[in-house]
Amino acid sequence: MTADLAFQLDLPVEQGALVLATLANGPAADAGIREDDVIVEIDGNAIDAAEDLGRVLDTLAPGDVVDVRVIGEGGEERTPRVTLGTRPLPTEFLEP
Repeated sequence: MTADLAFQLDLPVEQGALVLATLANGPAADAGIREDDVIVEIDGNAIDAAEDLGRVLDTLAPGDVVDVRVIGEGGEERTPRVTLGTRPLPTEFLEP
């Protein structure tokens, strides 16, 4: 996340990892995390950029349950609990 991107997308935060997409029926979507949400924390670990998200997820395993603090549309802050699955391949986000 950059200040420029936050401005362009009219997001209320300048740090975090922007959710570009979720898999239908995947753990994030099932927990209520949506496209254009910004992940700012996972289990107390600050997420300032996408690299931080990857670093934190690398320490976790499928089946782990984590609290994910997100900022959504209009600055709405929520902390859904997510049971992690396996990481999807990039091709899984493509429509059939």
